[in-house]
Amino acid sequence: MPRWILASLSALLAAAPSSAQTLATRRVASGLVHPVCVTAPAGDLHRLFVVEQDGRVRIVRDGVLLPAPFLDIDAEVESLAREQGLLALAFHPQYASNGKYYVCFTDLAWSIVVREYVASTAPSLDVDVSDTSVFRDVVGPIPKPAPTHNGGCLQFGPDGKLYVALGDGGGGYDTGPGHAPVAGNALSLASPLGKLLRVDVDAGPPFDPGDNPWSDDTDGIDDLIWARGLRNPWRFSFDAANGDLYLADVGQNFWEEVDWLPHALGFGANFGWRSQEALHCTGYAGCVCNVPAGTNPALVDPVIEYPHAGGQCAVMGGVVYRGGAMPTLAGTYFYSEYCTGAVWSCRIVNGAVTNHVDRTAELDPPGADVLNFVTAFGADGNGELHLCDYYDGEIYRIVEACAPPAVHCVGAPNSVGPGARMGWSGSGSLAQNDLVLRCTGLPPNSLGFYFSGAGRAQTPLGNGYLCIASDFWRLGAVPVAADGSAVRGFDAFAFPPRVDPGETWQFQFYYRNVAAGGALFNLSDALEVPFCD
Repeated sequence: MPRWILASLSALLAAAPSSAQTLATRRVASGLVHPVCVTAPAGDLHRLFVVEQDGRVRIVRDGVLLPAPFLDIDAEVESLAREQGLLALAFHPQYASNGKYYVCFTDLAWSIVVREYVASTAPSLDVDVSDTSVFRDVVGPIPKPAPTHNGGCLQFGPDGKLYVALGDGGGGYDTGPGHAPVAGNALSLASPLGKLLRVDVDAGPPFDPGDNPWSDDTDGIDDLIWARGLRNPWRFSFDAANGDLYLADVGQNFWEEVDWLPHALGFGANFGWRSQEALHCTGYAGCVCNVPAGTNPALVDPVIEYPHAGGQCAVMGGVVYRGGAMPTLAGTYFYSEYCTGAVWSCRIVNGAVTNHVDRTAELDPPGADVLNFVTAFGADGNGELHLCDYYDGEIYRIVEACAPPAVHCVGAPNSVGPGARMGWSGSGSLAQNDLVLRCTGLPPNSLGFYFSGAGRAQTPLGNGYLCIASDFWRLGAVPVAADGSAVRGFDAFAFPPRVDPGETWQFQFYYRNVAAGGALFNLSDALEVPFCD
């Protein structure tokens, strides 16, 4: 296997394109307790499922957080330590017909468990509270020597198998009681810790797919092991379009890393820990690292690494965007840094990282909201990306930022001055729906109305110019104040034609102006408003 090597994150940032699409965040839920995972079953276009670390799964239906948990196993979950708890949720690809879903958690003995539940005896996408009487454990309990380095991410791969990422057990540099001597748990095939497991949930126990690298009942190796060499793989994902694996492994003291490889090359892969922390040798006895390319074809070097500098401490793996609302971002991977709140995006093509962009500032929520410790990214049923704000208990959707409105055309002089001018407050965000139209320079105490249309024009009409191509929609009469202004809020959802994200509408003000003579009426210039999600 080729060893894809990246010298440093700073080199990527220096190469970030200035033409990157501008994004924003929109809050879709609040009032959650320590959210660590957000996802949705295939085909569910109305609900988000959010994992609360203390042991509950909550549902956000069409923007409303439902009061009753979908799942509550708080009594079975140990969540006192920061890295313990209910850690992940994955829905069976046929969830709509079989009702099966899977959770990973640390039990009261600190062991890791992956459990299958059947939400209902009559499965459908309408079940908002899961039955908990039908379940089975498909992985574990796996004992651990410490409460840290659990990993715990669950994802179904392109082959329909369930993949489970497990940390090395918790000891510093994968050493100490409960850690394999010489190589540590992550590299030792005598332990499932520090591994990426591949599980056939449609088979009976022991759920061995039969074609894993060590699927041999006589060798004493856990048949579920698919790859090894992981320290604390908190989050990983598969590209929904091509199955490529993106895995972020939290480092020890100095380096964070993101790994990538095509799905087929994950078979028996070695991600390097504890021989290496990202691209750097740890120097521990028994560790072999920085071998010449091709010497160890199973060794996977990171495509991205960054140091523990400026308060950075832990990489949070993300998701490749495959939604439809932002087509120019198709194939873009998003990930974050836990302690600083930084969020980045990039594309990985044949192992090469391109279009690496720091998204932190543009994803900063509007108003007083801030992103406090992003723990996970996830996609909804449409493939649109969401992220979890851990301490504030909020879920945000990543959306395209609206371009600002722009004034165009000509506002002809009137009886009180150079002419009426359009302005605005708010934006074209349909989620915010806060656009306010404002026209100034009007004859005081007169009367007029706003009207709108989709196309531009500049045609003489009355004492001014018609700046909007037909068809038109009148918004209703507005009195002009004594200061010569006319203000009207625009409700995009009450507008007669439907306003969709990506559309651009023109607005203009018609007003009576008897004192000017001529046609006795005039028009302002025009305001062009791009609307976005």
